[in-house]
Amino acid sequence: LGPDGALHLSMVIERNLALQELDISGCGIGDEGIRVMTQALILNQRLEYVDLGDNDITDEGVSMLSTVLATKGKRGKEIKDKPCLCPLSLKRVVLSSNPGITSVGFGALAHALQASKSTHAEVANCQIRDDGCRVMAQHLTGTGDKRCMLKVIDLSSNLLTADGLWVMAKALRENISVEILRLNDNRLFDSGGRALASILKVNLNIKEVNVSGNGIGGKG
Repeated sequence: LGPDGALHLSMVIERNLALQELDISGCGIGDEGIRVMTQALILNQRLEYVDLGDNDITDEGVSMLSTVLATKGKRGKEIKDKPCLCPLSLKRVVLSSNPGITSVGFGALAHALQASKSTHAEVANCQIRDDGCRVMAQHLTGTGDKRCMLKVIDLSSNLLTADGLWVMAKALRENISVEILRLNDNRLFDSGGRALASILKVNLNIKEVNVSGNGIGGKG
C-alpha cells in the first residue's frame, strides 16, 4: 500500500460514513502514511477500530496519530467548519509490531488515549521498555474527567522488566477499568511475578492476564 496508497485510502475513510472497522496492518504506510490519513481520521464520525500494526510507524507517526485521538476527545471541536458530532467514535487503535515506537511515542499515545476515552492500548512488540510503564502508571491513576477508561493493555514483547511492572503495580491495584492485561514475552522473572500477585490480590476487576514467556518460576 505505502504512503501513496494511504493517500487514496484517506479519501475513502473521509467519505464512507458506514465504515466502522479498518485493518491495514502490514501495509508499510509508515509515518508519511499516518500524516496523509490524519484529517480523514478526524472527520470520519463512524470509525471505531483501526489496526495499524506492522507498518514501520515510529514515534513521529504516533505523535500525529495521538493528535487525532486527542482531537476526537474534545466535544464540539470543529475541523474545517465541520463539527465532530461523534467525537468519541475511535475507541480502538492497534499499533503492535512497530519497533520504531518507543516510550516517547507511547507517552504521547497514553495522553491521547486518556483524552479520547479509548478502551484499548495495544502496542505489543515495540520498544516501550520500563520508561513506558512509568508513563502508563501516571495515566492509570486519573480521576474525574481524566479517569482512565482502558479495558485492555497489551505491552507484550516490549523488553519490560520487573522494575517497570512494580512501577505500574500501585496504579493497577487502584484502577477499576482494566480487565485484560497482556505482558507476555518480556523479562519479568520472579520479581515481576510477585508484582503481578500484589495487583491481582487487590484488584478483582482484572479478568484475564498473560505473563507467559517471562521466566517466572516457583518464587514468583
